[in-house]
Amino acid sequence: MSSSPKSMNSNSVRMHNYEELNVIGTGAYGIVYRARDLRNPGKVVALKKVRVTLMKMAFLCRH
Repeated sequence: MSSSPKSMNSNSVRMHNYEELNVIGTGAYGIVYRARDLRNPGKVVALKKVRVTLMKMAFLCRH
């Protein structure tokens, strides 16, 4: 990932090979986005961003 995501337009963000289009849902572990796969034109995917702080807490609780 680049140090700062580039805005494709006012409603989307490009990250790696994906362009985030909109939020599908949120939960305890992160946010799920509807995104476009830029390597496969026309392919729409679900992209989940996991909250790292919660993952660290879960790891520490197990050990």
